[in-house]
Amino acid sequence: MPNKRSHPATLLALLYLSFTFTASADSQAHETGRFTMLETKDGIIRLDKQTGTMFTCTNTDSGWSCKPMSTQGLSSEPDNETLSRLKKENLDLKQRLEDLEQGQDHKPSKSREKLNLPSDEEVDQAIEYIEKMIRKFKGSMDRLKENPPLSDQEL
Repeated sequence: MPNKRSHPATLLALLYLSFTFTASADSQAHETGRFTMLETKDGIIRLDKQTGTMFTCTNTDSGWSCKPMSTQGLSSEPDNETLSRLKKENLDLKQRLEDLEQGQDHKPSKSREKLNLPSDEEVDQAIEYIEKMIRKFKGSMDRLKENPPLSDQEL
């Protein structure tokens, strides 16, 4: 039969080991970056990366207090349209990555469109318009040479 005096020593040893393991687990959680915290004007938002749970923490007169954030109104599952869009985007990105890894740097699909050049008639019309502008400008310059404006001294 065990001695009554050995129970407190055993209990004390168990408490010590329990505290050591708990402290070790807490320090591990901090060291592995389990939590992400974001400071806000009202306090801190804490995200538990392992569980995905978010808390709002505020500093009150009695100390820090953290409460789970409400997920009311948030959809836990994306709708079919969003899923389809994300799947397509994922496939496009995978293809782009594969092309880049193979040295094929494809431009986005918008730049692959055929370049629409103006027709010969449109080019001729543009050249005629520019020639007309140059003739008018030259005419204005010739008139200025013939009748220069009054200088400040002549006014």
